[in-house]
Amino acid sequence: MARAQPARLPEIIGVGPPRTGTTWLHNVLDGHVDLPHGVKETLYFTTFYHKGFDWYAHHFRHATGERKIAEIVCIRFTRRCVIPPMLGGEPSNKP
Repeated sequence: MARAQPARLPEIIGVGPPRTGTTWLHNVLDGHVDLPHGVKETLYFTTFYHKGFDWYAHHFRHATGERKIAEIVCIRFTRRCVIPPMLGGEPSNKP
């Protein structure tokens, strides 16, 4: 019987507003750190927080632990977003 592996989550989360180099930074880091699999941005903190922690962790399922795990997030600072408990936010935050 296979053992469930603990969720692997980003150790580095870079945040910046649009047009400040988040795509460039994502491209520079690609191949040096483990980024979300299959997407550039998960949109977890602004759009998909309601899908839950497991949904977010699934984006990092291919991370082996050999490299740091990172996500580069583009957020308009005027937009409300969630700061989840794992980053020090309150569980009841809603975007």
